Amino acid sequence: ALALPRKLQPYKEDRLGFGWGLLAFLIPLAGWIMYFCWREDTPKRAGNAGLIGTISFILNLLTTIVCY
Repeated sequence: ALALPRKLQPYKEDRLGFGWGLLAFLIPLAGWIMYFCWREDTPKRAGNAGLIGTISFILNLLTTIVCY
């Protein structure tokens, strides 16, 4: 593949938007999938999506344990 010089590469914003964060919180598996898809191109965005997915999973697990 043809690699563009650093100055000509398109800018990718490396922050997680609200909608993606909400999706990662409501569906933890989606957060983990976003992490593995984005980890090389946008590592901060990927880390945030994975972290939100993990926190959501733990909260769901704790809620389930406490309720039963």
